Amino acid sequence: MQFSGFLGEFLRKYDLPSQGIPEKARKAGLLRAVTNLKLKDIALRVGYTYGTLRGYTAQSEFKRLIEEARKAFVDKLTARVEEKARKYWEKLEEMEEAEELPLFDPTGLFKDCKLYNEEVRKKLEALADEILEKVRTKKCAEEDMPVLVDTSASLWWISTGGKENFANIRGMVWEEAMPAYLKTWCDEIRERVERIPSLDEEDREEILMFLTILSEYLEI
Repeated sequence: MQFSGFLGEFLRKYDLPSQGIPEKARKAGLLRAVTNLKLKDIALRVGYTYGTLRGYTAQSEFKRLIEEARKAFVDKLTARVEEKARKYWEKLEEMEEAEELPLFDPTGLFKDCKLYNEEVRKKLEALADEILEKVRTKKCAEEDMPVLVDTSASLWWISTGGKENFANIRGMVWEEAMPAYLKTWCDEIRERVERIPSLDEEDREEILMFLTILSEYLEI
């Protein structure tokens, strides 16, 4: 089995700290940290007997190194997803109105996510929730909102092992985030309206009233 995409990249570039542990055991620990391969399959892959590798996995220091590798994998994956989302939204801002808008789709890089183990998927799901909550409660910069929403949607999709349709998941996450996104927009428009000196006062009051009602509705 050949690992591709982000998983393959991580396995090639990341190495567990030696801590007196042989190279084969470190390679096995890395596979144990992020993939759903069975222990006997990992042992066969690195050239150990099942009993030898099982002995390593029982050691507390080895377990700690595995957890560190798992955290590094999740952190690097999240950073890569956010980077792709940010580049996508930056590209959209540069496009001409007449150009066809592309859809955000990070699935190609993570097509092997079905090989991620349960521990990794749970961490990604928790992160997706955490990021979306940050948007819903407006604990992030306005310009970061669309990037974070797409990051959350991507992590959700990856946590399913790629079993769900990404476009559907993205739509559901955006539906969750939209009230906060629109409310921020309402607040911004209200500030602009209040600063326009040439606007008729009656028109100003009507616009502000509309924005206030819309903003309150979005909080329900």
